[in-house]
Amino acid sequence: MEDVEEILQSIPDVGIAGVAGMSHKGRNDEERRKWCIDVFNEVWWEESNNRVIEPDGWHCYGADYCLSVIQLGLKAYVIPVFCCHSCIRRNMEDLLKYQRRLYLKHRKNYKHIYTWMGEVSWLTLKLRLLHKFLSTLYVRIFPDVTIILRKELYGCDTVLDLGCGHHSIIQSFGIPFSVGVELFEPALQESKRKGIHSQYI
Repeated sequence: MEDVEEILQSIPDVGIAGVAGMSHKGRNDEERRKWCIDVFNEVWWEESNNRVIEPDGWHCYGADYCLSVIQLGLKAYVIPVFCCHSCIRRNMEDLLKYQRRLYLKHRKNYKHIYTWMGEVSWLTLKLRLLHKFLSTLYVRIFPDVTIILRKELYGCDTVLDLGCGHHSIIQSFGIPFSVGVELFEPALQESKRKGIHSQYI
């Protein structure tokens, strides 16, 4: 934090600053991931009596905040600071809604907005809307394995997961007791570290 403070004091007109990236160190993606949206914002403190820029929903809030502070005449920075961040994956269903809201809010100044969740523009929004419609139709005709398993395992108290791998889909069904069977030792050990199953073979 001392490094962060020193950097922020040395750069002018800070509206928002943060770090993002992926480390080459670590045993798995969760350890290597540093998608750090840990944001150090000056506007929140300096402008709080006059105006507050609040994130509009979970998705796209970083891009929204950056574009908003730039409109106030301040700057958005990526700073070279090591930071490790891990978060539970959020539901992506509302992503399109927030991408549309982001575009409508900033379209006068930006025809294309680039976020780590993809480009946002009039065309990309239309294509994603079409994709969402076709995907919904496709899933109704050809159900996804998750939908089938959820239906088949409804009411089950125990499950034997053969070839469970390192990231079994069983973990999302809320089954009280499960046994994971896995031949590949590294995958078995990673699944154990995550605590996906009650027991392992």
